[in-house]
Amino acid sequence: MGNKTERLNLIRRIVGEELIGSQEDLIKRLAEHGVQATQSTLSRDFKEINISKVVHIFSQEAREFYGLERLWRDGKPL
Repeated sequence: MGNKTERLNLIRRIVGEELIGSQEDLIKRLAEHGVQATQSTLSRDFKEINISKVVHIFSQEAREFYGLERLWRDGKPL
C-alpha cells in the first residue's frame, strides 16, 4: 500500500472496527497491512481525517460492561 489516500482509508477502517489502545498498537496493525508509519505520521493523519485521541481509564471488563467502543463509534463529531 503506497499512497496517502490508501493509508488514511486503512486508518479509518482499523480505528472504526477495532479497539486500538495506543498509536503503537495502530502502527503494528498498519504494518500487518504493509504500511510503515511513525507516530509523527499518525498525528498528522489524525488531524487530517479528524480523528481525536480519547483516553479511557477503565479496565477491559469495565469497557465491555459499559460498551464504550459502541458508544463512541455511534457518536457524531461536534
